[in-house]
Amino acid sequence: RAIGAVRAQSRTASSPSAPSACNATALRAQNAHTEQSKQKAANSTYSHRARQPPRRNNNENNDKMPRRRPTIKFRTSFANTIYDVMTARGWKETDSDTDWDFHWAEREWVYEVFDTMHLEPHQRLNHFRNGRELCRKDLLVKNLKRMKRGLQRDGQVDQAKAYDFMPLSFVLPREYAMFVEEFKR
Repeated sequence: RAIGAVRAQSRTASSPSAPSACNATALRAQNAHTEQSKQKAANSTYSHRARQPPRRNNNENNDKMPRRRPTIKFRTSFANTIYDVMTARGWKETDSDTDWDFHWAEREWVYEVFDTMHLEPHQRLNHFRNGRELCRKDLLVKNLKRMKRGLQRDGQVDQAKAYDFMPLSFVLPREYAMFVEEFKR
């Protein structure tokens, strides 16, 4: 409050160019308040903590040595927006089969190669193993039905009820007889 009053007094001074007694008094009060704040901070309840060295100014380090971002190596067979975005980000393309950080792959490559290779922890791919089991509707329904049957068999009926959201579905022509039987009901 005192600082606000001091600032208000300094703004209402009659002549900003000529020093007045009011401005000088306000400056002395402000300086005294600043010194008191510093002393209180030094004597505060946190004074039992060990004194830490002053923090270094990050600007000093930035002037001496520029920060470098790691170069990301990518691999892709697409020549479209995906490729344009990765090169615009400064990523470097590589032709290596194993030395890459990010690989935007086609489904066929994933089905043929991905299941037989080991990825390093830093490597990322736009697909996951055995993804067709969840991405194809017929296989997704098959897996959800299998999960529901497993829960019912284990006696977890309440959890199995959570899988009742699926509509009836059929893979034609393989399940044509079941489809006709359900249609007649």
